[in-house]
Amino acid sequence: MDSRLGSSGLPDPGRRALRQARPPALQNDTSIARPCRGPGIFPILCHSWGGMRTAIIVVAAVALIALVVVGLSQAGSQGGAPKKGSAPTGSAAQAALRGAPPQLASLHDQAGDLLQGGTSVFAARRGALHGHPVVVNGWASWCGPCRGEFPFFQKVGVQYGKQVAFVGLDVTDNAGDAKRFLGQFPVPYPSYADPRGTTMQSLAATAGLPNTVFYDAKGKRTFVHQGGYTSEAALAADVKRYALGA
Repeated sequence: MDSRLGSSGLPDPGRRALRQARPPALQNDTSIARPCRGPGIFPILCHSWGGMRTAIIVVAAVALIALVVVGLSQAGSQGGAPKKGSAPTGSAAQAALRGAPPQLASLHDQAGDLLQGGTSVFAARRGALHGHPVVVNGWASWCGPCRGEFPFFQKVGVQYGKQVAFVGLDVTDNAGDAKRFLGQFPVPYPSYADPRGTTMQSLAATAGLPNTVFYDAKGKRTFVHQGGYTSEAALAADVKRYALGA
């Protein structure tokens, strides 16, 4: 080997020129990748530990920032949703609904229950409510938007419970999960199990959940709201308009 060549295979003057070509701030930086000995392609991939450590720290920092951003965005998207326990339940709801007409009081007596029966039984119950506006809410424990709107039904069901009959339909759900859901969000009226979705479809041909069907006091269907309510005010406005005709 030519004695003028250094260990890198470059003449000493060439190595000095290459080093001087670097910005001054980097001339003594040991984190800069440099060739080192090894078989095959390994010399190409060989970097100093300082550089690798810096890269690892940068990647970890970026990943942490990404997790924080995702967490904040999710929290922000749920920030407007009511929290569990914000609606009157139990004795407070019973006190607010005291004095309701007998047909509506029978619903309040079954508050939070999950009833069986099928399409014909549900139709008979709705028929027994003739003379009162009826609001039927189709939901399921696995349905995210249903969870978001249920606190609204907790409040509005009490607010208008002396004038309007509220009934739930638990659509294509597991009974155990549905009962736990109702325990978490106790509404002042019962729900009927609709494991195949046939009862919901008999009321309105809809796709997906939740859905809310409105009837006036004469039993005429006046409106079908597809999708979840995003505020208590929106639900209350539809109850007044499509159930009470106000």
